[in-house]
Amino acid sequence: LRYEDISEKPIKATENLYEFLGLKISQNITDYIWNITSAGLPDNCVICTTRNNSVATAYKWRHLLEHSLVKIIDNTCSDVYKQMGYVPVKNIAEQRN
Repeated sequence: LRYEDISEKPIKATENLYEFLGLKISQNITDYIWNITSAGLPDNCVICTTRNNSVATAYKWRHLLEHSLVKIIDNTCSDVYKQMGYVPVKNIAEQRN
């Protein structure tokens, strides 16, 4: 279960998690997930856990972090990347894309 998967397809990821746990997901849960991740809610609260666009929030680092820091993170986390299927960023253009 990766954060990116949850942010890109929050309802599907939640359904998969419930299925893995042997639980039945309710409409109330899917409505709640939709409302906190995709429903166009304001995104101006820095301490809130809800976001109007969970995908944009998940990938915001691509535009905020210096490429030199991303390379340090990539090198430090290379073993975890291999286990999780992450691919290191090759260059600044790829990072910003």
